[in-house]
Amino acid sequence: MSNYIRALVVDSNTADRNRFINLLGRALPSVRAEGAESASHARYLLQQNQYYVALVCADLPDGAGFDVISMAHNCAPATHAVAISMDCDEIVFAKSLRAGAEGFLLKDEESDDLVPRLRAMASGYPPLSPQLARYLVRAYVRSPDGASPSVELTVKEREVLKALATGNRVSEAAEQLGVTKNTIQTHVRRVYSKLNISSRAEATAVATRIGLI
Repeated sequence: MSNYIRALVVDSNTADRNRFINLLGRALPSVRAEGAESASHARYLLQQNQYYVALVCADLPDGAGFDVISMAHNCAPATHAVAISMDCDEIVFAKSLRAGAEGFLLKDEESDDLVPRLRAMASGYPPLSPQLARYLVRAYVRSPDGASPSVELTVKEREVLKALATGNRVSEAAEQLGVTKNTIQTHVRRVYSKLNISSRAEATAVATRIGLI
């Protein structure tokens, strides 16, 4: 049997679910994607398997999309948890990032635009639809003046933030900075806590804002 990595698409809409399964196959040929039609089904699969990526509809009927994103993020930190939605809703976007999503894709984008966004995950780029990327930039531009994150972070924490923002995995960051993976994970927790963020997408935005990348 050929080698493959697993992916999960969580969406109650059968057509949307099958579409994103197909898009993952086009973007990442080594991925074998499967679907879950409900939050309970998704939770079961997340407990049974390790996934490279989990695309989760933020608009699940039972309102549990954010919980599934959080579970995917917490069960396996290496999983790329990405929210998908029909609407460019800033509140849903913010809640998805807080739950641990590292990206947000809109369902009404053309397939030929979504495929490269999904493919770019393999290189460490957060998959964001343009409307949401613009919102993320505006949110940081509008943020009130105050203590700069660069002042709050130690030199080592800034190095870890930069490593996260440029797509390095924990093991790669550890090798690059000459420390253990446990040390990197400790720094990541401190960085997230100090900056009040919970995802790689937010880390990238902060790193950009303070000139690290």
